[in-house]
Amino acid sequence: MLQEVRAISSAINRDCAHARSELDCWADGMKENINSVEAQHVEVMRECRDAVPPLEAEKLAIEQSSATASKELAEQDSECAAIAAEAAALKAQLTALPAELDTLTRLESEAKAALESERSALTDAEAQGAHESRELTKGVVFYKKLGLEFHRRGDDRLKLIFTMVDAASPEREFSFDVYVNGEDVFQVEQCEPAVSALPELLAKVNADNDFSAFVRAMRQQFKALAR
Repeated sequence: MLQEVRAISSAINRDCAHARSELDCWADGMKENINSVEAQHVEVMRECRDAVPPLEAEKLAIEQSSATASKELAEQDSECAAIAAEAAALKAQLTALPAELDTLTRLESEAKAALESERSALTDAEAQGAHESRELTKGVVFYKKLGLEFHRRGDDRLKLIFTMVDAASPEREFSFDVYVNGEDVFQVEQCEPAVSALPELLAKVNADNDFSAFVRAMRQQFKALAR
């Protein structure tokens, strides 16, 4: 009986030793695993710590780029708004151009018509002036043959010289200066020889404005003085 107990005890001891050996192996394996995991964890933590500064720098760079992009976008929005406003103004001007063009065309036509009218009037005036100049030249020559010459004295006076008045001395000169004063009245100065009826003759020419009749009357007065 005792031998059986000892055999059982010996068997139990062997089993316990074997179990302990297996438990120790398992514990050693777990310890190695734990150590390996801990080493990996330490390496990962180190790598994470090393990666933080670059990531923070990259984050800062991204934030700065984002701020710059936002500012540029706002400026572009402002420029787009200005361009849109300018485009609207140009569109309004473009819309108004046909009416303005019609107005300019009408004004141009009116200006051309007025210019043509002025040219026509100028041509007529030049023709009339040329005719009057020819007639005046004829008149001067005619009067000179009759013994009457006209000489301008200054800007506002005209000297009339009569010859062929005195039969005894046809070349003898009778003259007077005539002008129109600021009140539109005929005046005579330097009448040689003096004519006593001059005030009456001036009153008549200022009344009827017949200068030719006044000149004939003065010639008659000179002729009377030459007798």
